[in-house]
Amino acid sequence: MISEKKKSHLLGKRKEEPEESLSQIIDPVQEINRLQNNIRNRVGLVIKDIIQIGETLINLKKTLKHGQFTEWLKSNKEVLGFEERTAQRYMSVYNNRFKLESKLNEINDLSSAYKLISSHEIEKPNSSKSNDVRDPRDIYRDHRTGIRLKPREREILKDWLVNEANSLKNKAKNLLKEVENL
Repeated sequence: MISEKKKSHLLGKRKEEPEESLSQIIDPVQEINRLQNNIRNRVGLVIKDIIQIGETLINLKKTLKHGQFTEWLKSNKEVLGFEERTAQRYMSVYNNRFKLESKLNEINDLSSAYKLISSHEIEKPNSSKSNDVRDPRDIYRDHRTGIRLKPREREILKDWLVNEANSLKNKAKNLLKEVENL
């Protein structure tokens, strides 16, 4: 049997290890949380930049004749650093900016931003049957991206926009009443 003295000598003298303090446990959590918040903030800034690029592309597309936008993208691919599909995504992000901006805390990367709007991608006019009535929000998105609307779509859009404007006026009146009641 080995004595305690020999065990101590063979194994080396073991120092009493202090218990981990609560601050040592919390510090990594706080650091990870700080870094994650930094990521969210940066992603938010990137999304805001993408929204601006999308708006610029949409405004440019409106000024060009049919087919010229695609040609413009192809001829400027090297300078822009992206191709047509990315331009389409940027324009889609712009068209869905209100949805994205309200959920920036939930978005950790660009993939999740694209997933968030993927179910609401802009429908092309040819994607619906001619006798189907399209959702006015889809018609509005097409209008904002410079897609030429059919006469019936223009009527639907005008009616919808008037209704939306009236609804917003009523909401604004109600909010002003609430402010007065404070």
